[in-house]
Amino acid sequence: MSQISVKVVFDVKGGADAETICEKASEHGLTVEQVQRAIGVIFGQCDDSVVDQLEALDGVLRVSPEGTFQLPPLSPDKPQ
Repeated sequence: MSQISVKVVFDVKGGADAETICEKASEHGLTVEQVQRAIGVIFGQCDDSVVDQLEALDGVLRVSPEGTFQLPPLSPDKPQ
């Protein structure tokens, strides 16, 4: 399958522990890149086939693929 960037949202108000979720998510193949404990979000990359497994973890509310974009190459003929 293919690697995708994802945002894992977890339940801060429900007492979900970011470290525990990161460990379990890593066991399922998530490469954790950034953790925002205060707002309950983990950013990382994983194979698109494990998204359902990540969503099933205790304390995880949802897993959303992150969109990507690319700017066109700089060209003096086209204003940026």
